[in-house]
Amino acid sequence: MLADWFDWPEGRKKQAVTDRANEELDNLSRVLQEEGISVVRPGSPDWSKPITTPYFEVANQYCHTCVRDTLITVGNVIVEAPMSRRDRYFENLAFRDVIRHLWDNDENMLWKAAPRPVLGSP
Repeated sequence: MLADWFDWPEGRKKQAVTDRANEELDNLSRVLQEEGISVVRPGSPDWSKPITTPYFEVANQYCHTCVRDTLITVGNVIVEAPMSRRDRYFENLAFRDVIRHLWDNDENMLWKAAPRPVLGSP
């Protein structure tokens, strides 16, 4: 099993890493906007909070740096993928405002979500 030989990162990211990533994202956003592209960015939930469901608990959530893991766009369709790790179970919620913005501004947009696994006891 992967978890047996690899320690997944837990807890908050180092502030220097977060600051550098935000600097790069801000620059990318600026470049895109200068080209006339509308930029809509996700929310920033508190990932340090635990998740408790009827089926599992985790001490903290992971993050939302890998949007390609949670969402895919095909033409005017956005598909949400379910996460297979408990600490990423609600990761897609960071993008709900972005999806809602697109939904409200494009009458041809379709929004699909694959069924979520229960992720019961290991």
